[in-house]
Amino acid sequence: MRHILWSYLIVLSLLVGCGSPEPRPSTDSAAAPERPQATTGAATASASTPSPVASPTQPSVPTATFVATQTPAPAPTSTPTAAAPTPTVAAPTPTFQPAPKADAIVLSRGEKLLSVASDGSTSEIQVEGLETRTFDIAVSPDGSWIAGPVMPDAASGLALHNTETGEQQIIPQDGHVGHIRFAHDSSALVFTVDNDAGQDWRMYRLDLASREQRVLQQGSNMPMYVPLAWTPQGIIAVGGFAYGTDGGPEGIYLIDPATGDLRRIRSDKDPYVYAVPSPDGKQLAIVGGMVGLGIENPTFSLSIQDLASGETTLIEPEQPGGVSSLAWSPDSSKLLYKPHLAGSDPYAGPPTSYTIVGPAITEPMRLELPFAFMKLRTPLWRSDDALLLLVEDGAQERLYELPINDAGALREVASFAAASPQGSSAILYVDR
Repeated sequence: MRHILWSYLIVLSLLVGCGSPEPRPSTDSAAAPERPQATTGAATASASTPSPVASPTQPSVPTATFVATQTPAPAPTSTPTAAAPTPTVAAPTPTFQPAPKADAIVLSRGEKLLSVASDGSTSEIQVEGLETRTFDIAVSPDGSWIAGPVMPDAASGLALHNTETGEQQIIPQDGHVGHIRFAHDSSALVFTVDNDAGQDWRMYRLDLASREQRVLQQGSNMPMYVPLAWTPQGIIAVGGFAYGTDGGPEGIYLIDPATGDLRRIRSDKDPYVYAVPSPDGKQLAIVGGMVGLGIENPTFSLSIQDLASGETTLIEPEQPGGVSSLAWSPDSSKLLYKPHLAGSDPYAGPPTSYTIVGPAITEPMRLELPFAFMKLRTPLWRSDDALLLLVEDGAQERLYELPINDAGALREVASFAAASPQGSSAILYVDR
């Protein structure tokens, strides 16, 4: 059963990228790094003093471009109308400038965790017993805790690490640990344990101060409930998740973290592929359509559901292709995503198009990035108005910051050696 679970989650991780890294081709680490070329002209770089961690001289900085999209502005309707095309407007050519003061950023590096400091220097984070080659590692919103499953050759358990005190602990479990989600106030976490032999599962809440662990949900065989996020509204969970089937999840629930009581917030009669809750827990970004396993071709749609009113706003009508990299801004006002249209080549070179929508956006924005899709790891929000971009650049990986209101201000935050071929990089945590 565990093997089937990972197969299903890997499919979702390839689709999403919100916590999961983008796919990457094999790269000869000895080859000379190739810098992406700007589509609107080359940038002028200034010399910079190397940080305590050795890094190459800063090269030219690529150019990002914002252009108007032909996607209609979101509206609560089931059939959007096409907007008239708007001419593409090139962004100004950026000049390199030192990264502003930034707080810690935690990266998964395949076989280790990496912390990026405010000056761009990096250091490795050691967590005893932690299985680092997994997407199940989580960092608390305040950055004080790291949690994940233990190494597969050890006894089953949950590994905890306090980044402020250095405290480490392994809490034994009687099955596979997964789906770790910290509370919005960093006081507790929720996770699942499934037992291959007994075909049973449990959802636990763990209070970090007392280490008290108690069951919120449990069952035998399938289906099971899987937590998506612990928001101020409660724990948002997928309902009806079943292994060994081609069907998607059915229904979405809100779980009371104190009592474990369930409340349905999306009917199991409304099929979908996956959903991403907003940080405030008031909205769901919902991907509909079909994954396309087997003989069926993939299709997708994208909508936003307001959980209080139940009103759904259609963003992308159902069409051939897929959508990935769904990421909400910290204030839940903007949604970043990447459509993969049928017939398009995701392995092609730049530009790579992403779209930003939301109540704060009067018309959807299309962001053209000068990085090939297979080189760009995980676009993530640095703040409410800026993105973080982790990009493979030959034997190096580079972390960029991009203000969404100033496409010419793309700047490099840090660079470091690329991850080993056995691992892939992803942004796990951003201190806001």
